[in-house]
Amino acid sequence: EPTGDLDNKTAETVFRLIARLHHDYQLTSLIATHNLLFARRCQRVLRLERGKIEEVMPESLPAGAA
Repeated sequence: EPTGDLDNKTAETVFRLIARLHHDYQLTSLIATHNLLFARRCQRVLRLERGKIEEVMPESLPAGAA
């Protein structure tokens, strides 16, 4: 959880850095967070409940996007 113990300004800086690295180097990024504001900015979100995937957002991805 890269932004868990950070103030909002620093958390935003870290998130932007991760997003830039993700884009510039075509990386697959896996981020664990409890921050829904950051999660909503991701292309795909898996919500876990008691260790099981309960929800995948968006529900339908274009072919080849998974």
